Amino acid sequence: MLAWRSGEWSPAWVIGEFPIGVPGLDEMDWTPTHLIAALGHTAALGNDAVVPFPLSSVIIVWTILFSRQLVVQLFRTARRGFPRAWLAVVLVLISSACAALLKPVIYLFLPEWIAWAPMDGSHAILAAIIVNASALVFEVFVGSYVTVFLMMTAFAWIRGIDADRMRLHILTARRMRYVMKWTLLTAALAVMLITAPGMLGFEQTGIAAYLGILILFFPMQANLAFHNGSLRSAMRSSISLMIKKRAVIIFLAGACGGFLLLAGAQSYLLTMVAGDSQELGVDFLFGVLNAALSGWLLASWVCLFRRLGPDRRPVSF
Repeated sequence: MLAWRSGEWSPAWVIGEFPIGVPGLDEMDWTPTHLIAALGHTAALGNDAVVPFPLSSVIIVWTILFSRQLVVQLFRTARRGFPRAWLAVVLVLISSACAALLKPVIYLFLPEWIAWAPMDGSHAILAAIIVNASALVFEVFVGSYVTVFLMMTAFAWIRGIDADRMRLHILTARRMRYVMKWTLLTAALAVMLITAPGMLGFEQTGIAAYLGILILFFPMQANLAFHNGSLRSAMRSSISLMIKKRAVIIFLAGACGGFLLLAGAQSYLLTMVAGDSQELGVDFLFGVLNAALSGWLLASWVCLFRRLGPDRRPVSF
């Protein structure tokens, strides 16, 4: 968005975009860029399979206006999941949601804000960084919620349950009672390992560490979504699953290989076409292919987890 406002936008910029919205990868060489992007897509399958920005602001307005029942259920979920600190959790999410609402506007008009602000715009840039870091918590929450919703949808298909969309949303909001602790932890890690190092110019190291943690604990969100366990027991179960079940490693390797092949094919086709319209067409095509592959792999992961994972106290509709 900022690149578009400054007149430096190009369709080729999309090639270097990271699936969780992390800047800085476009400056890396071709192979590390696409390898890390493929790892990011793979890690996102188990945590946040969508990119909330800039749609997070639209999601907030839609939820408040048309899904008040869902908002009430999320408040109940926070109260049950955090009986002593639920109010603090709600305030953090509300503050982050407000930052997510402001973020598109701030980045859209950042050039004017920099020109108007004193000290050569340093205050404006610092405020934009703070808003971005604050909004990241809500964006990770939205990504986690949508991923759990897709997992519940796939689980309903597996069980042959004809559940309407609102029923699945309410079930997802209830399951977030267990998932939210991991979501808030990953949001804090994203701020510490990506946003903060990015301000100091070490974003690549932070991205590598963040992806390593997500892949190491890849089964965490599925464990919490499908079983009524604690965060500690889910961590032990996830590590055990990663160590003892070779099928999980094969799944992760296959998923990463699939995303890497798509990235390589997209890069090759972009070198063969000329003109902005053709490049936009290629980017759109591979965006659809990446989304389709992500959806298929996410459903496959639910099937695999239900087959390999523990059966204690499974989720019920």
